[in-house]
Amino acid sequence: MMNTNVFSRRIAVTCSCILIAFAVPLFASRAIAGETENKKPAEILLAEAGKSVYRIVVADDASESTMHGARELQTFLKQITDADFPVVSDNTSLKPHEIIIGNNSHLAQIGVKIDFEKLGDEGYVIKTSGNRLVIAGGSLRGNLYGVYGLLEDHLGCRWFTSEVSRIPKRRKLTLPEIDETRIPVFEYRYPFVTECFDPDWSAHNRMNGSKKLTKKHGGYVKRWHDIFGHSFQFFLPPAKYFDKHPEYFALVKGKRLKDHSQPCCTNEDVIKIIKEGVLKALRTDPACSIVHVSQNDNFNQCRCDKCKALSAKEGSDMAPVLKLVNAVAEAVEKEFPKISVMTFAYQWTRKPPKTIRPRKNVIIQLCSIECCFAHPLAECNDERNRAFVKDLEAWSKICNRLWIWDYNTSFTHYLVPFPNQRVRDDNIRLFQKNNVKGVFEQDCYNTRGGELAELGGYITARHLWNPDYGEDRAMNEFLEGVYGKAAPFIRKYIDMLHDRSEKENIHNNIWIGFDYRHLTEKLLAEADRLFEKAEAAVADGPGVLKRVKIARMSVDYAILERARFGISRNYKIDHENFRIIPDPVCVRRIGPFFEAIRLSGLTRLREWNRADFKKYREGFKHVVTERKLTPMEPVDSKDLAPGLAYEYYEGNWRKLPDFAKLTPLKSGIANSFDIGITKKKQNFAVKFTGFIEVPADGIYTFITTSSAGNKLYIGNQLVVDNDGFHHAAERVGLAALKAGKHPVTVTYYAGTMDGMLDVSYKGPGLKKQKIPSKALFHKK
Repeated sequence: MMNTNVFSRRIAVTCSCILIAFAVPLFASRAIAGETENKKPAEILLAEAGKSVYRIVVADDASESTMHGARELQTFLKQITDADFPVVSDNTSLKPHEIIIGNNSHLAQIGVKIDFEKLGDEGYVIKTSGNRLVIAGGSLRGNLYGVYGLLEDHLGCRWFTSEVSRIPKRRKLTLPEIDETRIPVFEYRYPFVTECFDPDWSAHNRMNGSKKLTKKHGGYVKRWHDIFGHSFQFFLPPAKYFDKHPEYFALVKGKRLKDHSQPCCTNEDVIKIIKEGVLKALRTDPACSIVHVSQNDNFNQCRCDKCKALSAKEGSDMAPVLKLVNAVAEAVEKEFPKISVMTFAYQWTRKPPKTIRPRKNVIIQLCSIECCFAHPLAECNDERNRAFVKDLEAWSKICNRLWIWDYNTSFTHYLVPFPNQRVRDDNIRLFQKNNVKGVFEQDCYNTRGGELAELGGYITARHLWNPDYGEDRAMNEFLEGVYGKAAPFIRKYIDMLHDRSEKENIHNNIWIGFDYRHLTEKLLAEADRLFEKAEAAVADGPGVLKRVKIARMSVDYAILERARFGISRNYKIDHENFRIIPDPVCVRRIGPFFEAIRLSGLTRLREWNRADFKKYREGFKHVVTERKLTPMEPVDSKDLAPGLAYEYYEGNWRKLPDFAKLTPLKSGIANSFDIGITKKKQNFAVKFTGFIEVPADGIYTFITTSSAGNKLYIGNQLVVDNDGFHHAAERVGLAALKAGKHPVTVTYYAGTMDGMLDVSYKGPGLKKQKIPSKALFHKK
């Protein structure tokens, strides 16, 4: 016997084994306490040679999802056995051979008693009783999930994607004695991936988060107006309140902020306004089960005396927020006792307060955004992961309903290879261990075609329903089902990618790009060879070949982007004639890559903007076209002295500022492009100007690496564009120069991350190196 709330581990079986092993129950568990019909266990013969004497019985007044479950069972049993299973009302007389779905009169007549209250909305029992089979659970989704539980766990069905499934064929279909109960570990299960939004896929895999789930699927866990967070802006809009009441908003560095602000959470008027706003909002959407009352997406928490004092007393900036949320939750409970109030434990609110506790109707959603996602959260030696696990454990001790917001992709590069598939099971079991009740796994959610998105969604769904399902089992059955004979090559690629991050202890955040150190030229070359073999293995199957080509996009993306930005030498340089000659292999890669984009339905390369793929393709012209550059002439070197002129600025930017509109706080001479001249680590900018001396005619490669953004100009020509808000990223540019001195400008900003800038070059007779101080000058 086993605990009804915990799934048992078992070894994965191959597709061929499943076809001959249906008589073996995949799980052993007990029904919730209750008397059952005292009958000797017997093997049930459901169908043979396309014939069956069984019928499916459902109540006339059954819920829509229960009726849908009956029809689904009828449909899939027909596909499996070629036999007909009529669906009949429980008003008909009891027959010896029945599949009884839900709490209906036939269930009572055979004496099977089930504690439906303990099963809840989504739990179910599958039980044989003599020659009859009972599938009974919660009317909302439990009966439907019970049908899918039978089909999946006992009959070997799988729904890998919305288009690819595995429905085995059986000439003879039998079931042994079954007596099992399933109650989901998590009340909320949502792989937030575009390919997983399909309502049928979600229901088949027993996920309940997609808003596309209809009444026949049992609906979904609905939030007020489907808002997932950052909702203070809706309940206390600055446009409405700030001008007359700036004291309602965050005090930051002595000023009340209107834009990019937070409420002053200890202000009693603010608490009243948000409380009344939430109640008014719920009256317009009473069918929801959750309303988000949570911080806006910025770091400008209030620093007024009251907020600061409460934060200091409780050891966390969560304290003022939770105080407000609890007040709102108290009011909500009185008018809407079935609706919960959710708030984030996110960034500056992640640490729980010392003594303030969330009310029983408050859900805390803990967010892992800062973490490394290449290693299991609990096993990674990155300090960010250790801190997160510490906060997780602390919240689990004081929170009645703890949910998780987790992350599974790079949001700046949806296609970049992201070694995260092999940690999902470990992380989900960590959440289970710490009494987490709901899990939201954010992936590539606003376009199809993200890097191995369907695989990730499937692995996630398997473990959200059954945390002990097994990473290898889930991955292998998906790869075999979706990619057929190409599966071994794709699995080898996935393992190679993950092994590098594990063995080299490379930590990946959710902003990594194609130039991140987990990708090397050697790894990408081997990945390319593996996908060549994968395509060759399925060349005679158009459908599976298409899927393999889409899976290959992430490797092609990394290779082509590294070529586009000059990180990879996919070209030859003729210094004498100032010519750049493209690599023909790289040229041939462009067409298939963009065709795979079209096939996949990809509309974005990153989270924020839809991609203009015509313009994006034009950006590869320099990669595929032989070019002859016009060399720049050197300038008069009179009146020059060693070193670079610099100007220093402070501010909070998300991209390089317009320096012409700024007044420097400091200026001077630096020996090199060294941001060590600044005293701050964050929120500053520097502009270096001067001259660079090159020893010979030729094409020079300039390389900048920085956290946050920089640009490098030679004369008026932008050579390297490394702007944007990003962690350490390398960008490369080329300039044809005659020997001598040339004007150079480098602009840089640090933003809210610790500053880092490296400026290097290489050229005729020069290996890659930091630009030495002896090559840098400024006007006297």
